[in-house]
Amino acid sequence: MKTCRYANALWLLVLFGHPVDAAVFCVGTSAQLTSALSTAEDNGQSDEIRIQSGLYAASSGLTAFVYSSGESFSLTIRGGYTASCASQIPRPTETILSGSGARRVISMGIGNTAIGLLSISNLTIRDGATASNGAGL
Repeated sequence: MKTCRYANALWLLVLFGHPVDAAVFCVGTSAQLTSALSTAEDNGQSDEIRIQSGLYAASSGLTAFVYSSGESFSLTIRGGYTASCASQIPRPTETILSGSGARRVISMGIGNTAIGLLSISNLTIRDGATASNGAGL
């Protein structure tokens, strides 16, 4: 069985061209979410951001939360986590990203060479506002 596991890991490395490492962030404030998104943009690995239950809103800028990367790594954002991200509550209303009625909630800019996957789940996006191109995303 060990040989099979190692062979599968090696196959994934060959297939994707880089190790399947992932950075996991546990955030509990808007500032921590902003920091995690910024770090994930260019840290050279796939990332998972776990957001604790609560309301997250930025008080300035055109967009509350921004992710702009040219890397070919995946980003997973999940809401509904308890303190210390020990477990997840499967209700999207537990975690709310808000634009406070004055800004776009989240912007995801992916570079031309990026082929990573983006997954956002178990959270609510609301109260976004922008002059064009939608209100939430």
